[in-house]
Amino acid sequence: MINPVQTTDVLLMADLPLGHYYMAARQYLTEPTANMGFNHSNATASCNTARTTTSCPVQSSRTFSFLCMDMKAGKNFYESQIRSLANEDYPINVPLDITTRMYITVSMNVLCRNNTSCSPDVGNMLATSMNNISWNNLQVDVLEAYYRNLSGFYTTDFSDWPKTTYDFTAENYDENAVITDQGTKVKVLNYNESVEIVFQGTSVMGGSVNHPMHLHGHSFYVAGIGYGNFNNETDPISYNPIDPPKSEHVWIPKKQLARHQILCEQSCSLSLNYYQKTCPDAEIIIAGTVKNAAGKEKTVPAALLRMHFHDCFIRGCDGSVLLNSKGDNKAEKDAPPNGSLHAFYVIDDAKKALEQHCPGVVSCADILALAARDAVVLVGGPTWEVPKGRKDGRTSKASETAQLPTPSFNLSQLRQSFSQRGLSMDDLVALLGGHTLGFSHCSSFENRLRNFNSTHDIDPSMHPFFAASLRSMCPVKGRPKNAGAPMDPSSTTFDNTYYKLILQGKGLFSSDQALLANPKTKGLVTKFASSHEAFVDAFAKSIIKMSSITGGQEVRKDCRVVN
Repeated sequence: MINPVQTTDVLLMADLPLGHYYMAARQYLTEPTANMGFNHSNATASCNTARTTTSCPVQSSRTFSFLCMDMKAGKNFYESQIRSLANEDYPINVPLDITTRMYITVSMNVLCRNNTSCSPDVGNMLATSMNNISWNNLQVDVLEAYYRNLSGFYTTDFSDWPKTTYDFTAENYDENAVITDQGTKVKVLNYNESVEIVFQGTSVMGGSVNHPMHLHGHSFYVAGIGYGNFNNETDPISYNPIDPPKSEHVWIPKKQLARHQILCEQSCSLSLNYYQKTCPDAEIIIAGTVKNAAGKEKTVPAALLRMHFHDCFIRGCDGSVLLNSKGDNKAEKDAPPNGSLHAFYVIDDAKKALEQHCPGVVSCADILALAARDAVVLVGGPTWEVPKGRKDGRTSKASETAQLPTPSFNLSQLRQSFSQRGLSMDDLVALLGGHTLGFSHCSSFENRLRNFNSTHDIDPSMHPFFAASLRSMCPVKGRPKNAGAPMDPSSTTFDNTYYKLILQGKGLFSSDQALLANPKTKGLVTKFASSHEAFVDAFAKSIIKMSSITGGQEVRKDCRVVN
């Protein structure tokens, strides 16, 4: 099935060494063919396969046996067979704990331009609508208005439900259903909301045959389709929550409905040139600040990279890790998992410089994302283009740091943690390579050194000489306050030593060594250990993906306090 405004690539599996294949296609209609005034010819082609060459000359139409053009049963059977290619290594994350439900009708309507009549042939115009609201284009982009806090350009009252209800699929309908209002209304969703949308096709003005629905910047799971009016009691029984197809486009024919599930885990509003007009020197200012700080304190690059990770894994990359505790609220930065985070002054210094240059424009979340990139570059790592436009969050709770992956996580726990944030197994292995930088206190790995379990004093996956070295650094008695070990011997250089050490049984954390527990992750460790280039390429792609998880609401004036 190829829908309007959609293209489809088809792979022909030729099962003969030399073959002649005949292909044919025709339209599928939701209206009786007698009502549709267009050429009903079929499209045909002949493909001749001969070893390494294939020719597919288009031929004229010839007689071929098809289903009827409006054969709904055949079309439904085909669509019902479409599934996601999910498996253990690449599970799909269908959101089941729904936080927002929307029921949206899609229709063709009349937009009144004439005060005396709303007939489409009396100075008025046809318009498509959703929940009886037709979009009103403005000169200022909605996202631009949102991020610049401009008022008067849109409202946030797009309804979760149709303004008026009637028998949406009946051929006879209330005349008032033909008339639509116009407005620039949006629905604002918070980070990590799970959204269910039921799109309901209608019979209003019989010309509204197909409505291609596309959600910019997001894909969604098509969990169910059907005909007639949506029934909240019976239709959900047929939903597919296991392996529904994931798409960025679906069509809603007349009288049909489709139910989508969307996890709002990434923002479509980030842009590489977001500050091009409002603060073109932003990246230069931030890079200079990071370089100056790293020149004075060699631990700054590792600190900034870790700070960025810990920020993104709580409420998205919203700078919540930068906020100070206030009153009875203990902030993220003061929670035990973040106790060793430091170099917050670098972000503060960059913010002060930016406020002098372009006040109220660059968010603290963007500063941290850019600073982490610049820090990696300074210690020999890759560079990457950072999408910008994040907003700063207004909430920071120490209790939420329990969501952070811990050094003792096994592979299953790591996988779940990363998957919940839309990150794959490939992302997991690549991003853990950030452990090539920095220093760890004994508390993060000493569980592997003594009384590991009932049968082993030391973690058996750890190289004995490496374990002995760590035990000497972390004695039971007389231990220095800041005792610990570097993440790897080259802990101030961004390289692939981390992966080489894992293969030798010298991963510092249990979570590091756990990467060998699965053939796929072990294969990636081996690949990155043997190729620095493969590692840095994968790391850059994965950190762009991670840093695109957004969720803030404002641009702070001071990164440590909300406005």
